[in-house]
Amino acid sequence: MPSAHRCFLKARSNQIRDEIRFWFDGNDVRATYGNQYSILNFDNSRYGLLLNHHHPEGYSMTKSFTEFNSNPELAVKKLDRNQIIERLRLVDKPTSLEGTYSFEADSSLQTYVSRRLMMTEGTGQHKLEKGKLGEEVSTAVLTIAGWEEFQNHPKNKRSENGASRLDLPDSLILHKDSRIIYFFEFKWARNPEIEMKNACLQVKKYAQNWDKHIDGLSSTYAFAACLNWYPLRSKGTLRVKRVALKKPGFREELEEQE
Repeated sequence: MPSAHRCFLKARSNQIRDEIRFWFDGNDVRATYGNQYSILNFDNSRYGLLLNHHHPEGYSMTKSFTEFNSNPELAVKKLDRNQIIERLRLVDKPTSLEGTYSFEADSSLQTYVSRRLMMTEGTGQHKLEKGKLGEEVSTAVLTIAGWEEFQNHPKNKRSENGASRLDLPDSLILHKDSRIIYFFEFKWARNPEIEMKNACLQVKKYAQNWDKHIDGLSSTYAFAACLNWYPLRSKGTLRVKRVALKKPGFREELEEQE
């Protein structure tokens, strides 16, 4: 083919968010992902197709594309709360409610979390899956440290009546010693400082949408929590920060800082 001619081949899959393209300029073939990242090579694993490509910041990264729904051997059996707790060990916790909780995960939990993340990498499911896993691990760490989840993804009265759901915090969590229930918003930190700031803003905003009375629910404080853990490593931290709330109609009692 003359060098003046160019052609390309596009490849798509329901597990791949962006196109893979193979460009031919008459002499060489160049492969790209998302029409912007140069592909270094392809590989395969028991989890599916592995794609290694350049990142604009100068390093290489790997994406996994797995048709996991069609292959029962690749399915990951979901662990329940107690099974996750059994695979965690609390190393240290703050003297007050807020601060840094340090933990260690055993190898089976590391494999479980890594595999669930890998199986959705490069798909529209990945962000949702990471959010779910972050909440599951974070609430498990808090449970070991003396908290108890009262309600996961709580609903308003308006939600229960079929109206459109307002944004609400991720969880209602009971502190066992004080018997006070708090709103919690969780983040899995890529950038801990930014994620904590976002979590604080969100929990304050979401608490304003609450319209149900629950005995013991704090009207004064909520908490933002950021998970800082790379699942291929055993050790991680959960940083918890108290957020002051002000909402007309809530009881205005002052709570003693634990």
